[in-house]
Amino acid sequence: MRNISNQQHSNEVLFVKKSKSEQKPSRGYGMLNVVLRIYGIEDSKELPLPYKIIYHLVVVFMHLMPIYITSRYILLCIYFKVEVEIACGCIISSVCPLALHYSIKSKRSLFKCLINHYRKLEVDPKNTFKSRRTTKINVILSAIVTMSLVAATVSTFIMAPQKQFTRSYLYFIHFEENALLFSIRFFATQMIYAYLYVFPCTIAVMSSVIYHEFSELLHRFHESLVRHCTSLNRDKILQHMKIHTVLFRLAHQLQDAISSTSFFVLCTQMTVMFYTIAIFVLNKNQVIPPALICRSVLILLMAPASVVAVVLCASRISSCCQKIATIIILLRDRLIMQDFYDVDTLSCLNSMKAKQFPMMTAWCVAELTPDVMLEMFGSLFSYSLLILNLKKV
Repeated sequence: MRNISNQQHSNEVLFVKKSKSEQKPSRGYGMLNVVLRIYGIEDSKELPLPYKIIYHLVVVFMHLMPIYITSRYILLCIYFKVEVEIACGCIISSVCPLALHYSIKSKRSLFKCLINHYRKLEVDPKNTFKSRRTTKINVILSAIVTMSLVAATVSTFIMAPQKQFTRSYLYFIHFEENALLFSIRFFATQMIYAYLYVFPCTIAVMSSVIYHEFSELLHRFHESLVRHCTSLNRDKILQHMKIHTVLFRLAHQLQDAISSTSFFVLCTQMTVMFYTIAIFVLNKNQVIPPALICRSVLILLMAPASVVAVVLCASRISSCCQKIATIIILLRDRLIMQDFYDVDTLSCLNSMKAKQFPMMTAWCVAELTPDVMLEMFGSLFSYSLLILNLKKV
């Protein structure tokens, strides 16, 4: 892509097309690069053998965990009269991460193409944005993993061995309490937390980063329009029109690639929040196991934050698109009001004005806007109150 500034403004670059010698296999996603490489999204000619092995292990893990969790709660529901709402919520939430896994797998080629486009467009020539982004991603992912490890460890240690919830980890098979049994329960707890909480939150971070990076491209484009096109120079307008076309195409590609992933992220997190609230609502007059309280605290810390991050990063794209559309209309009106104006310049502005950027949605089911997010949280609490009222009746 051409530099949109002229030679006198060569230091003010919107996008810089990297030469082949300057391109690196990583785009500064920090720890998130591991996830991209495992799923084959990171641009490389051939996936290294360790990542191939890890990917196959992930596939096995993603299929075994829903079977294990579902069977546990079916037994709890049948033999120990666990509330159906809680059991159904847990079973549904155990399937959502698997659906999330397949949504990424099915769109892998689109994700890879999208990342390649991002790599060709250098947002910040000085790499300050890239460095800050890497640091933030590493801190967030480290916090997610650390909180999950700590919560799972504490949960394992405070489990009462004779409680039905604790015994369900081994399908109620009677074993003598010893170090081996504790180790098995510890391992199972860590795997459950990794599957239900760490994996969806990690994918939420990935989705947020992809949304946010595209919004940065739009933001820089808007700044460049304001800075370089107020003179209504035909060459500058033409160069911006070409970049606008590339961004328009990239926006549709982004929506196609990440829409289903965002949908299943929201489904997973809203489901775990639903059954977490249901646990406290349905058992408010009973003693709730400390292990469940520990898990619920983790969910209420991580799930809402991941939903907010995805929605806000996606909604920033719409905000940037509105700003771009506004400045294009103002430039067009300013050109028309001149006594003499260039027809080609007007055609370029009309062409940009006619292109409507797509709204970022969750699989075309819901628009990713703050208003919709508040409606989802409101519905969550409304259903919780409904459960409480039904129980009283």
